[in-house]
Amino acid sequence: MASPPASSKPPAPSQEKSKFVFSLLPRSLQSRPSLDLVGLTEMTEDGRKIPEPSPENPVYYQANISGDHTEGENSRTQQKIDPVRLEASVRNALEKAGYKNTDAAHPPTQVLFIIWGSHNTISKTDDESFLPPPDYWTNILSRARLVGGTKFAADFEKALSDQFRSTVDMGIGNPLYRFTNRDELTRELVAQIYEDCYYIVITAYDFASLVKKERKLLWRTKITTSSNGISLEETLPTLVSTSSAYLGRDVPTPIISIKRIDRKGAVTLGTSEVVETIQAKPPESPPKKPQGNSQPAPAK
Repeated sequence: MASPPASSKPPAPSQEKSKFVFSLLPRSLQSRPSLDLVGLTEMTEDGRKIPEPSPENPVYYQANISGDHTEGENSRTQQKIDPVRLEASVRNALEKAGYKNTDAAHPPTQVLFIIWGSHNTISKTDDESFLPPPDYWTNILSRARLVGGTKFAADFEKALSDQFRSTVDMGIGNPLYRFTNRDELTRELVAQIYEDCYYIVITAYDFASLVKKERKLLWRTKITTSSNGISLEETLPTLVSTSSAYLGRDVPTPIISIKRIDRKGAVTLGTSEVVETIQAKPPESPPKKPQGNSQPAPAK
């Protein structure tokens, strides 16, 4: 008997340990800068009831690409993204994950809302004797939900709250210090939420429920990376291609993958090279029942 054809579905996000990549040149001057991309998918109980898609058993979808969304201080020049090329790249990533665009013979079962852009910090006052502006911590917590997910953001917010009430300013007795240094992954995530970042968020809703004007959230995939020294135009292709390994999969624990972009040639909306991956305390497989799986708003 002939062996069945190998699935073309992308492998689950890698969980291998990694070496860090260092360079003496600032990233803005590197010809092949590396990107630390944080990826996760938060899935609802309704989403877990649906079989995981594959190219052999696809899910048909209707897409809504709403374009660029900027959060925080808009300190960067806005990049012009070709919407036609972007849509083609997104559909390619979706197809690799087992999602196919609806047609006359296949009505959609899911509606996908796709947003991308930058989430920037809000500057503190120059006078250190004054408190930061009221929306400073709101901005930080919003980026914590975007970068690390709902459970991580809730843990971070509790650490902040405990820190404000604590009389210990430094060392192991400091609540925020203990949270930040609980493991390697948390240290990486905390570092990223204090920086400007680029992101793409893909959110899936049940199509039949939306027709009835009801919102049944299924899952939400988030891919982010620090925007220091790079442009959104050259980064977005890598964010899109990385998402294919997460779409429709239950991956509530963030995974940090290191990829490179090549500035020697033209920027294209295609695949990117995987260099290495970091994850602290990786699960053997994506957990079926993550804790604290409440869902954030699509754009946050």
